[in-house]
Amino acid sequence: MPKTPLISDLVDQRDAIRSWLRQEAPQTVSEQAHLDGGSGEQAYWNHGYQAALDDVIELITSRGAHTSGRSSH
Repeated sequence: MPKTPLISDLVDQRDAIRSWLRQEAPQTVSEQAHLDGGSGEQAYWNHGYQAALDDVIELITSRGAHTSGRSSH
């Protein structure tokens, strides 16, 4: 995979979250409570995933606007 600035930013963010999880919540690797249907953990996981997708879409959209000479505002 080529390391574009966008990919590098996403990898850096992912790695920062992985590091935080290792230090603050290592149990999440084995517990996987978000897989329990109807649980609060599942709702929070899906909320977080939706927020992450929003962030990636915004990042890609704003980067595309800047590289094409258009403003996103």
